[in-house]
Amino acid sequence: MFVPNLPEDCDQFMKRCDEAIQHVEKAYPPDSPKRVIILVTHAAGCVAMAKSASKKTLQDINAAAPCSIYRLTRNVDDGTATTDGGCEKGSWNIDHYSKEGGMNGYSKHLTDMGEHTIPWNHFGPKGENNGPTRSGWTGPPTDST
Repeated sequence: MFVPNLPEDCDQFMKRCDEAIQHVEKAYPPDSPKRVIILVTHAAGCVAMAKSASKKTLQDINAAAPCSIYRLTRNVDDGTATTDGGCEKGSWNIDHYSKEGGMNGYSKHLTDMGEHTIPWNHFGPKGENNGPTRSGWTGPPTDST
């Protein structure tokens, strides 16, 4: 698709993820017969691309645990509203971050997160407490564990 200029700061990384989603949308338009797209990436990419595709804020995207799943569904019909609020043809919908068992960073399939493994969504400024539990955190409220 393209080669990034590295190193990059957070804004450049987010722009790169936006561009990646734009490439996916161009390659697979809403009426494309190929309706399942699987992207595999690191935590930052999961969070950033879920944000970009769904047009949500970082606060609407759950943290990425190892092997978490973000399922985005695409509205491919004539634009009638979907159950989770999307209605624009081609728009991507993701479960609300608070939906029990939702696929917005789903990790219930994991039996052991590990003692030192912490779900990741650290796009906030380093050294500031942007969230309820950790410095540099953006995203929905989390348990303070």
